[in-house]
Amino acid sequence: MHLAQRVDYYKRPDVEAVIDILLAKTGRLDPIFDLEQGYRYPDVEKAIGKDSYGAVELLEELFDARILDSQIFDMEIRCPDCGSPNISTRYLCPVCGSFNIKKTFLMEHLDCGYMGPIVNYGDPLICPKCQQPLVEGNYRNAGSIYECADCKKQIDTPFVNHWCRAKEFKFSFENAVYQGKFTYFPTPETKEDIDRGIIFISPITLIFESLGMGRIENTKVMGASGVELTFDVGYEGNGHKYYVDILQGKELFGELDILKEYGKINDAKVEAYLLVAPGMDEKATSMARSYKMSVCDGSNPNEIGVKLSDALKGKGLVHTPVKDSSKKDEAKKNEEKAPEIKSKSRWKV
Repeated sequence: MHLAQRVDYYKRPDVEAVIDILLAKTGRLDPIFDLEQGYRYPDVEKAIGKDSYGAVELLEELFDARILDSQIFDMEIRCPDCGSPNISTRYLCPVCGSFNIKKTFLMEHLDCGYMGPIVNYGDPLICPKCQQPLVEGNYRNAGSIYECADCKKQIDTPFVNHWCRAKEFKFSFENAVYQGKFTYFPTPETKEDIDRGIIFISPITLIFESLGMGRIENTKVMGASGVELTFDVGYEGNGHKYYVDILQGKELFGELDILKEYGKINDAKVEAYLLVAPGMDEKATSMARSYKMSVCDGSNPNEIGVKLSDALKGKGLVHTPVKDSSKKDEAKKNEEKAPEIKSKSRWKV
């Protein structure tokens, strides 16, 4: 997947949530087993507000999009009748079908050649064939064998069977639902993006909210040309309305990139901020300045966040007052320091 396509994914709140979880878990997301639901990802479920199926669906989507990679964590057995993962595995006697079988050790008496279960020798150990006592050096451990406690038959290899605790349904390996469950982690490309620093939407929202503005749901604007234009995010409040677009890549952005954004903003006839990482080249910077575009560029998300906050304050926006007196000191500090756009520049391994 190309970087531009990955960037579109990074703008989604559910994808940001997954990356935050991965960072908190040192880069790997392992499933947790639940007797009722099977393997699941509860942290992802909580973060995106969906059930276990929704979480798996998202992770599989990100795997298909090459945002995440995966490796097998375990194989899960489910009941073919009801789908429950609450399964017991039983070893069955091939003679009578009982699961009441026991593992016993075999012992060989080297003097007479008798071999049998250790229980046959009694206590003290006496060979049941020649009636001679066993002493060190005249016997050996010959392995193990299964014995059915019901029919008393010795079993070399028991049959494997499963039992669904939820429906008390018996089934074999042949008709079991047997499926892989996976650990997820970033692809090398995603890891590179994280190391450089990804501009996520939620920290941008925090900056606007700290200045008394709220996020607007509809970011589509009908341009003067009659073309519907879509911005990455928009905010409104305190008599102001702003839209925001994000450009992020590996190299500095050039004139064509800025010209495209200028055409969009000019057609929409809105006030908009353009956030650019890792920045613009000299010609693009000159073009943005000549067109009087509101551009906040920088080598990392935190730098861009500071520039955005300063630019908004330059428009007359101020931090909203805090009613709780216990938070006044904290609010004063916030006025002096802009909220940071989360930088995923450090990758814990």
